[in-house]
Amino acid sequence: MRIDPTRPAPRAGRPSREEPRGADEVRLCEARAAQVRHRRVTVATDRALGAAGQDLDQKTGGTLSRAMKASRFTGKKEETLAILAPAGVEFDRVLLVGIGKGEDLSEAALQASAAPSSPPWTVRRDRGLRPARLPDGGTVAPDAAAAELAFGAQLRSYRFDKYRTTEKKEAKPSLKKIIVLTAEPDAAKRAYGRLEPLAESVAYTAIWCRSRPTS
Repeated sequence: MRIDPTRPAPRAGRPSREEPRGADEVRLCEARAAQVRHRRVTVATDRALGAAGQDLDQKTGGTLSRAMKASRFTGKKEETLAILAPAGVEFDRVLLVGIGKGEDLSEAALQASAAPSSPPWTVRRDRGLRPARLPDGGTVAPDAAAAELAFGAQLRSYRFDKYRTTEKKEAKPSLKKIIVLTAEPDAAKRAYGRLEPLAESVAYTAIWCRSRPTS
């Protein structure tokens, strides 16, 4: 997470630019313009894949569908299913994330779908996030959905590890870039522009709370 070093730091301590641990860059771009090694696909209830998911399922010879049927994954909120090195594509990992029913789809639900409680991807170097075709009944526009996914992923990528002095280097997260693929990149960038300062504020607050004197 990039923190502007010219901004005033909390009085309890002046955190260095390196203290916030998170993605260095968040990008929203057209699907065809990005090259990612790890792909995240949102799935609605009853294992409903959107246009992007259906296309990926076809390219992998039905791997996504078979993996869902062979597991308990149904597309409920925050359910996840990792598929490693699927055939037919160059992705090292495809992560299916449930978003629930269309009527339950909200900004908070989209943020949560980009940031499950136990993410297996924080140690990865890049990530491709793309919303499935939004299910019927949802009230979130596609550009706003992409922005909320980016916001949720950015928040979840933050990690305060200043005092984890014994943690091995290979155990530390190495996420460098989050890429959200969308059909409306310009509108999504404008929407995310209103959320990015909030993500930075959350990081500053977390640093201040953890760095303030105890007495």
